[in-house]
Amino acid sequence: MSFGRPPDRRIRDAILTETERNVTVHAGAGTGKTTLMVERVVELVKSGVPVDRLAVVTFTDAAAAELRLRIRQRLREESDGGSARCRTALGGIGSAWISTIHGFASRVLREYFNLTGVDPSFTTTETHFTPSDLDREWDAWLMDLVPGPEELEVMGETGTGTQKGIALGIEQRRWLSSVDHTGDEETVRELVEEFMAVHGPRVEKVLSLCSDPGDKLFARGVEFLEGLECLAGQLPLPDPVLIDSIGRMVHLGCGSAAAWEDLDLAKSVLGEARDRFREMAVVLGSGRLTRLTWKVAGVFAEELTGKWDADRSRLSYDDLLHFALRAVAGDGRLAGLLAGRFDHVLIDEFQDTSREQTELFLAFMQEGGGIPGGRMTIVADDKQSIYGWRNADIETYNRFRRGLEEGGALSASITTNFRSTVSIVRFINSFGRVLFSDRRPEEEPFSCDYSPIEARPGAPEGDAVRVLRLPSLPEGSSKNRSERSWLASVQADWFAGEVLRGLGTGGRPEDYALLLRAGTHTHAFVDALERAGIPYRVGAARDFLRRQEIADLREMVRCLLYPGDRMAWVHTLRSLFFGIPDDQVTEALRSGADGYLSATGGQGTAVFSANAALRSLRNAILALPLGDFLTELLYTSPMVPVICATGHQVSRRLGNIQHLLELVVSGVVHSPMELLELLDERLSPRKPEEPPRVPVEGGAVTLTTIHSAKGLDWKHVVLASMPVRRKGTSGAVISYDHGRMAAFDFGICSGNGEGCRVRSPYWPQIVGIEKARELAESRRLVYVAVTRARETLTILAEPVEKGGDSDAAILWSGLERALEEDPGCMVIEDLVPEETSAPVVPAPGRTPPSGGAAIETPGEELFPVDPSPSGWRSRGAELGDLVHRVMEKMDFGDPGGWLERNGAGLRELCGPDLDRVRGFCLSFFRMELPFDLAGSRILGREYPYIVSTPAGPRQRYVDLLLRTPDGVLTVVDYKTDDLDLPGSEEVVAGYMETQRGYVSDLDRAFGEEVRGYLVFLRHCRAMEVR
Repeated sequence: MSFGRPPDRRIRDAILTETERNVTVHAGAGTGKTTLMVERVVELVKSGVPVDRLAVVTFTDAAAAELRLRIRQRLREESDGGSARCRTALGGIGSAWISTIHGFASRVLREYFNLTGVDPSFTTTETHFTPSDLDREWDAWLMDLVPGPEELEVMGETGTGTQKGIALGIEQRRWLSSVDHTGDEETVRELVEEFMAVHGPRVEKVLSLCSDPGDKLFARGVEFLEGLECLAGQLPLPDPVLIDSIGRMVHLGCGSAAAWEDLDLAKSVLGEARDRFREMAVVLGSGRLTRLTWKVAGVFAEELTGKWDADRSRLSYDDLLHFALRAVAGDGRLAGLLAGRFDHVLIDEFQDTSREQTELFLAFMQEGGGIPGGRMTIVADDKQSIYGWRNADIETYNRFRRGLEEGGALSASITTNFRSTVSIVRFINSFGRVLFSDRRPEEEPFSCDYSPIEARPGAPEGDAVRVLRLPSLPEGSSKNRSERSWLASVQADWFAGEVLRGLGTGGRPEDYALLLRAGTHTHAFVDALERAGIPYRVGAARDFLRRQEIADLREMVRCLLYPGDRMAWVHTLRSLFFGIPDDQVTEALRSGADGYLSATGGQGTAVFSANAALRSLRNAILALPLGDFLTELLYTSPMVPVICATGHQVSRRLGNIQHLLELVVSGVVHSPMELLELLDERLSPRKPEEPPRVPVEGGAVTLTTIHSAKGLDWKHVVLASMPVRRKGTSGAVISYDHGRMAAFDFGICSGNGEGCRVRSPYWPQIVGIEKARELAESRRLVYVAVTRARETLTILAEPVEKGGDSDAAILWSGLERALEEDPGCMVIEDLVPEETSAPVVPAPGRTPPSGGAAIETPGEELFPVDPSPSGWRSRGAELGDLVHRVMEKMDFGDPGGWLERNGAGLRELCGPDLDRVRGFCLSFFRMELPFDLAGSRILGREYPYIVSTPAGPRQRYVDLLLRTPDGVLTVVDYKTDDLDLPGSEEVVAGYMETQRGYVSDLDRAFGEEVRGYLVFLRHCRAMEVR
């Protein structure tokens, strides 16, 4: 497509023809970064640089392939025009160094294997060890371990499972090699001293403003200081009771204004000190535990790394960078060879590079503290740096860019947008200015300034950007559906209608894209498009392996390969392949059946027939090529007809099956074992994702995350509403890689009330850094979303109160301010809900079976059999039953008081187990839960509902049903198991399967997304059901 001369043509020409200086280009959205890179390569070739002495690096394989294709086309055009140098370069373009950064590192490792020390035919994997590998290695290591007193102490205090999880986190971060990165007792002491140095004088000064020593606030402040002094004297092992009491000493509800010169100031200073102390409280007793963890988890992680590195025929993707950097930065030989091989290096999307990636190029290009002039070109847009979770490091980018500029590089910005209409560009500028200027002080190290763009000459005016303000949940509906689910269905119905209206006026499905934040209600939009008969494609989904059709196929293959796997057999009987009801499966188990190879009596007709089919299928999978076996299985089993009959996301589910069949037919997967490894998260080092769903004929509407949309554009873009809450930082190990800091979660309760999990010293600091970094990145994510449209942009926005830090708050605040400063940059309208067919059921409560929510599940049983492992102890089950009975009656507002008031009755109920039952119950209120229990509304305990099955209606119960403050319907299941015992993983897997049934049941019943958790009271650990 040809456009008029852009206003920044002179700047672009200067960039293309510069040969003496390095070049750093700031390229805004839609300004033609790829075209600039292509033209820059061609100009360098024309200036005399051979194409094989250029390294051209970009971020994705698709972008690298496009770059190579377009460079080839331009070289051919120049060659046809008479350029001899381009004609020569055209012959070498096939072997030119045009790749991703990982591709560049891989080629260095292979071509210089004599200097890098790797097998040149190495294979690559996603990670080092699969979960199954890790379990085996851990068990073997523990068997060989001769623990000393310190090792026994830390394993006894945290449990071996926690140490294994921490070891994996250490092993995944090669720079994390010693206690220097995590801190120890001395670090805790320094934290306390720093706290005292900052807050001690402030508190003392504000206390001097009180004229009445008897004032309650004054007395509390004095106690707070005295407690801190006592705490400092107890380090490194402070009393948890003292820590808890210090955090509770300051109560801002007391204090007399008559006794203070400035009561508000006093409360502000004391409140800030109290809050900071509470943040710090979780690490105050962790110094010794952190140091000792390096004697167990640290040693095991080092052994894992050594075992992996000993085999240089396999490398993970992170290893590509690690070993390439280590070789280049080594004795200098490889650095010298690479420096002599490349005259110029060009890197696109530089804002997405990591610290290690940048160091790789510096290792062979840097001379005397800088990169010589004329050797490097980088192209970036810091406003589109959105891959922090992939170690993209905007701090590294800023430092690297400043280094080039200080060395005399040409620093230029290209600003002409060739993508969007004038109206959209106007909106982007108005919105972008306030979006990036509204940042908080803590965001500064991770933030960027806004740089305006301008529409291309001759760009059409286009329609004004439309903002649809989402409605509030109708009065009286809050008991039936969560607001989040209702809003998702409202948006989905509107979007399907909007696409239909566009198709009716000559539009095509592929013109439309819906952009969502990861983890939002994608299923609502899929269902709406299915109902409307609109073809669609879903961007890569991370729940691919957990989808029912994939899980059923995985367990079928496992069952056939391993006839002794009882859980796989039971799952397969219940699956879409057979759909045998629970009562029949249970009867078969009681009759003594333990698999399909034996034909014992009493199995029942359905199980007997299924076992016969499985025996035949086992012969087939062992004798036939995998492609023939899968074709036979899918054509002869009822899975495909059942999926079609349900009418639920049929295109998506059949597309998943087709994708797997294509992988087999194309030779990507050769054997049944390879297929099982691919589909099992515990076996696969790869992480397969759901394929895009594009019908063979015609185009399709795109549903994708904002991250996946980067670099793409569509005629009509709709941005779905953003999340109204921000996820917290979690994991056995968290880190701030740029600062080489890490922290551990020991998974144990300290007894300090809320937030009582013991963490290592740097935890609060890293959490604060991550929160600030994520806030800054959220602004950039919103910017990326609004710059994808060519002709129309529609934003579905939820009005949110000012001051919040969620994505929804950032978006709405920016829209409001942009409208104030430039009223013509957008049109805001109210979205009026259309009639929806989403089911509405009676409010949850303790109703008789006849009043429950009936869930129709033709041909499919949702509630799973939970086979228990050998050695299951009935005593443990009795204890769990007691805990459930107490939790059903307990006053959640005052659990401790309720237990005291009902002590006599509880002792009669629980007998000698009373103390254990009390401890388990109280741990639920002391542990850190992934939801706000205090702010949640309890809808039912031991809540009953009805599920309709082929065998008739069945009554089920969930331990706790509640609606969290953000409106999400949440199911909680209490467990008292000891997770450190052998066989616990099998038990947990069974619990997960059961809880998934609960979640699926209620999701269908209430027409909204349901979140589920298993809460292991013994370990104060909550596991989300995925």
